[in-house]
Amino acid sequence: MENELHIGYQIRTLSNLMKRKMLQLLPSPPDDSITGVQGQVIGFLYHHRDQDIYQKDLEQWFCVRRSTASRLLKNLEERGIICRTPVAHDARLKKVTLTPEALARQEEFYGYVLQLEETLSNGLTQAELATFAHLCDKIKSNLT
Repeated sequence: MENELHIGYQIRTLSNLMKRKMLQLLPSPPDDSITGVQGQVIGFLYHHRDQDIYQKDLEQWFCVRRSTASRLLKNLEERGIICRTPVAHDARLKKVTLTPEALARQEEFYGYVLQLEETLSNGLTQAELATFAHLCDKIKSNLT
Protein backbone atom coordinates (compact mmCIF):
# COMPACT_ATOMS: atom_id res chain seq x y z
CA MET A 1 0.00 0.00 0.00
CA GLU A 2 2.82 2.38 0.88
CA ASN A 3 4.50 1.99 -2.52
CA GLU A 4 1.33 2.33 -4.59
CA LEU A 5 1.23 5.09 -7.15
CA HIS A 6 -1.95 7.13 -6.93
CA ILE A 7 -2.32 9.00 -10.20
CA GLY A 8 -5.08 11.27 -8.91
CA TYR A 9 -2.95 12.38 -5.99
CA GLN A 10 -0.02 13.13 -8.29
CA ILE A 11 -2.20 15.19 -10.63
CA ARG A 12 -3.72 17.16 -7.75
CA THR A 13 -0.28 17.82 -6.28
CA LEU A 14 1.05 19.04 -9.62
CA SER A 15 -1.99 21.28 -10.05
CA ASN A 16 -1.47 22.87 -6.63
CA LEU A 17 2.24 23.43 -7.30
CA MET A 18 1.49 24.97 -10.70
CA LYS A 19 -1.00 27.41 -9.17
CA ARG A 20 1.50 28.40 -6.51
CA LYS A 21 4.25 28.93 -9.11
CA MET A 22 1.96 31.04 -11.30
CA LEU A 23 1.12 33.26 -8.34
CA GLN A 24 4.87 33.76 -7.79
CA LEU A 25 5.39 34.74 -11.44
CA LEU A 26 2.61 37.32 -11.56
CA PRO A 27 3.79 40.88 -10.82
CA SER A 28 0.65 41.80 -8.90
CA PRO A 29 -2.07 39.91 -7.06
CA PRO A 30 -4.37 38.10 -9.49
CA ASP A 31 -7.88 39.30 -10.18
CA ASP A 32 -9.93 37.16 -7.81
CA SER A 33 -12.93 37.42 -10.07
CA ILE A 34 -11.37 35.11 -12.70
CA THR A 35 -11.48 31.42 -11.81
CA GLY A 36 -9.00 28.88 -13.14
CA VAL A 37 -11.51 27.44 -15.60
CA GLN A 38 -12.48 30.91 -16.81
CA GLY A 39 -8.81 31.68 -17.35
CA GLN A 40 -8.41 28.49 -19.35
CA VAL A 41 -11.39 29.40 -21.54
CA ILE A 42 -9.96 32.88 -22.09
CA GLY A 43 -6.62 31.29 -23.04
CA PHE A 44 -8.33 28.88 -25.44
CA LEU A 45 -10.21 31.73 -27.13
CA TYR A 46 -7.00 33.74 -27.34
CA HIS A 47 -5.11 30.92 -29.06
CA HIS A 48 -7.98 30.20 -31.44
CA ARG A 49 -8.91 33.81 -32.19
CA ASP A 50 -8.34 33.21 -35.90
CA GLN A 51 -11.06 30.51 -35.91
CA ASP A 52 -14.80 30.53 -35.37
CA ILE A 53 -15.37 29.10 -31.89
CA TYR A 54 -18.80 28.11 -30.62
CA GLN A 55 -20.05 26.84 -27.28
CA LYS A 56 -19.97 23.24 -28.52
CA ASP A 57 -16.25 23.59 -29.26
CA LEU A 58 -15.63 24.63 -25.65
CA GLU A 59 -17.78 21.76 -24.37
CA GLN A 60 -15.68 19.27 -26.33
CA TRP A 61 -12.28 20.80 -25.57
CA PHE A 62 -12.87 21.14 -21.82
CA CYS A 63 -15.01 17.99 -21.48
CA VAL A 64 -17.88 19.86 -19.81
CA ARG A 65 -21.63 19.54 -20.15
CA ARG A 66 -23.71 22.03 -22.12
CA SER A 67 -25.22 23.54 -18.96
CA THR A 68 -21.77 24.10 -17.43
CA ALA A 69 -20.45 25.76 -20.58
CA SER A 70 -23.57 27.90 -20.84
CA ARG A 71 -23.22 29.20 -17.26
CA LEU A 72 -19.53 29.84 -17.74
CA LEU A 73 -20.07 31.81 -20.96
CA LYS A 74 -22.98 33.74 -19.49
CA ASN A 75 -20.79 34.84 -16.58
CA LEU A 76 -17.92 35.87 -18.86
CA GLU A 77 -20.30 37.77 -21.13
CA GLU A 78 -21.92 39.64 -18.23
CA ARG A 79 -18.48 40.76 -17.09
CA GLY A 80 -17.48 42.04 -20.53
CA ILE A 81 -14.82 39.42 -21.17
CA ILE A 82 -16.46 37.71 -24.15
CA CYS A 83 -19.03 38.48 -26.82
CA ARG A 84 -21.45 35.95 -28.27
CA THR A 85 -22.45 36.93 -31.79
CA PRO A 86 -25.14 35.15 -33.86
CA VAL A 87 -23.94 33.78 -37.20
CA ALA A 88 -25.83 34.28 -40.46
CA HIS A 89 -25.86 30.63 -41.57
CA ASP A 90 -27.47 29.24 -38.36
CA ALA A 91 -29.51 31.35 -35.95
CA ARG A 92 -28.93 28.80 -33.17
CA LEU A 93 -25.15 29.26 -33.22
CA LYS A 94 -23.30 32.10 -31.53
CA LYS A 95 -19.64 32.75 -32.21
CA VAL A 96 -17.64 33.29 -29.00
CA THR A 97 -14.87 35.90 -29.07
CA LEU A 98 -12.84 37.87 -26.54
CA THR A 99 -13.60 41.56 -26.12
CA PRO A 100 -10.75 43.92 -27.10
CA GLU A 101 -10.03 44.61 -23.40
CA ALA A 102 -9.84 40.89 -22.57
CA LEU A 103 -7.63 40.29 -25.61
CA ALA A 104 -5.12 42.94 -24.50
CA ARG A 105 -5.07 41.58 -20.96
CA GLN A 106 -4.54 38.02 -22.22
CA GLU A 107 -1.59 39.08 -24.37
CA GLU A 108 0.12 40.39 -21.23
CA PHE A 109 -0.78 37.32 -19.17
CA TYR A 110 0.42 34.87 -21.83
CA GLY A 111 4.06 35.77 -21.11
CA TYR A 112 3.64 34.41 -17.59
CA VAL A 113 2.08 31.22 -18.93
CA LEU A 114 5.12 30.72 -21.17
CA GLN A 115 7.42 31.17 -18.16
CA LEU A 116 5.47 28.51 -16.27
CA GLU A 117 5.62 26.14 -19.26
CA GLU A 118 9.38 26.64 -19.45
CA THR A 119 9.70 25.79 -15.76
CA LEU A 120 7.51 22.71 -16.14
CA SER A 121 9.48 21.29 -19.06
CA ASN A 122 12.94 22.16 -17.70
CA GLY A 123 15.21 19.12 -17.98
CA LEU A 124 12.71 17.03 -19.94
CA THR A 125 13.66 15.63 -23.35
CA GLN A 126 11.37 15.77 -26.36
CA ALA A 127 10.85 12.01 -25.99
CA GLU A 128 9.82 12.43 -22.35
CA LEU A 129 7.41 15.24 -23.28
CA ALA A 130 5.90 13.06 -26.01
CA THR A 131 5.52 10.17 -23.54
CA PHE A 132 3.91 12.49 -21.00
CA ALA A 133 1.42 13.77 -23.62
CA HIS A 134 0.64 10.19 -24.67
CA LEU A 135 0.03 9.09 -21.08
CA CYS A 136 -2.21 12.09 -20.40
CA ASP A 137 -4.25 11.22 -23.50
CA LYS A 138 -4.65 7.64 -22.26
CA ILE A 139 -5.77 8.80 -18.82
CA LYS A 140 -8.27 11.24 -20.38
CA SER A 141 -9.57 8.41 -22.54
CA ASN A 142 -10.05 6.25 -19.43
CA LEU A 143 -12.16 8.99 -17.86
CA THR A 144 -14.45 9.67 -20.84
